[in-house]
Amino acid sequence: GVRSRGGLGLNLTLGRFKTILLGLSGLQMVMCIVVFVLAGIASSEEVTNFNILFGIALFIATVATVYGTVTADRGFLMFSFIVQVWYLTFAKNYIFVAVFSKSKSDSACSVLNNNSCAANAASENASIAL
Repeated sequence: GVRSRGGLGLNLTLGRFKTILLGLSGLQMVMCIVVFVLAGIASSEEVTNFNILFGIALFIATVATVYGTVTADRGFLMFSFIVQVWYLTFAKNYIFVAVFSKSKSDSACSVLNNNSCAANAASENASIAL
């Protein structure tokens, strides 16, 4: 078969590469199911919506990857790569904003010498629920 020397010094055949790609797609499908389960048990509507959008993107990318791998269609593989880069960037930005807002809230509590940050967070959650 056709051999390719990968950047990690791996000697991959096309068949082995397809097997690895399909195995990673299987893991991605498991992650997709986990994300949908997390959407179902999420406590806020924002987290539920994020998980549903993330799960749909995972599912689309997984289907495109499997189809592109089985049929050796470069267009589907490129599409799946673009979708995966998009949702990884989206998830990173979402996590960054969540961590940054949490640290901003904690620093505001310490500036005001209010050690009851949990009460502050509870009041913010109560106002969001209303």
